[in-house]
Amino acid sequence: MYLADLLNSRGFFERTSNWMSADGMADDITFMLSRATSATVSILRIEQAQINCVREFELFEDQLEGIEDKIVFNSRSMIEIQNEISPLLSTLRIMQDTLIKLISKSLGVSLPSSINDTIKKLDKYEIPDAIKDLLSKYWEVDGALIRNYRVLDQHFSGIADHAFLQIKPGKKVLILFPDNSEEQSRNKFTYDKEICGISLLRIGFDNLHELIEKIAEFLGHEPDRLQASTRLEQLGDLRPFRKRLLSFLFESNIVPNESGGKSLNISGLRISQNEEGRLELQKLLLSEEKVKSLNG
Repeated sequence: MYLADLLNSRGFFERTSNWMSADGMADDITFMLSRATSATVSILRIEQAQINCVREFELFEDQLEGIEDKIVFNSRSMIEIQNEISPLLSTLRIMQDTLIKLISKSLGVSLPSSINDTIKKLDKYEIPDAIKDLLSKYWEVDGALIRNYRVLDQHFSGIADHAFLQIKPGKKVLILFPDNSEEQSRNKFTYDKEICGISLLRIGFDNLHELIEKIAEFLGHEPDRLQASTRLEQLGDLRPFRKRLLSFLFESNIVPNESGGKSLNISGLRISQNEEGRLELQKLLLSEEKVKSLNG
């Protein structure tokens, strides 16, 4: 399941939304969007935890002396950042491989299950040159690097432990990834290039999103907003039919307001069943009184 409002609010996957309507593509596109939602949530968590780390340090900054460019820093917020690295790497890898499946099904061409195996023998597959060029360029920029870091993190050594709080020139969290991403021994890792893992993964998501959208464009899919999605299969047999609530989707997004600023928009989607077995959908909004109570 994916969060349409979250992705729409950032202008994500507009052409992929239309790709979903192609024959036989709905389930695979939905899976891709669910992974994209997970990646977006991870990135947002990292951004907020990074802000928290800086605030936590600044509470005691006036009592600290001899501060240089970066220091070792530890707190619950730093652990939260480190804990998001492995899941985000895995999610990006899954999205890479899922894209190959989407291309294979859309073009009716048999391709390997992984993007890595596809790239190795790209010239042997009967897919348009434009798509080959897009895949090759993406892989050269950072696609292969993300794949290497994921393999390293998953199978050999965690890579989120080289963590610092940068003080100068600006405060931010640094999770440094090894320079030698193909090295399997932690003892041989080097960090001379100071590769910021947080930036690498954030930019890596943007580049993968751009690749997916460009391939959707090449396939002729026009941009459109994603529609709200929820899955009910886990409920099993809905009989005997009766009046009941089946699902509730909560959505909260920052949206522009009439004064030119931004406001928090909170809404819900109710999915219920009636006595005849039909599904009923209703958009729910908060009352002014409840909004005021949230604001204190």
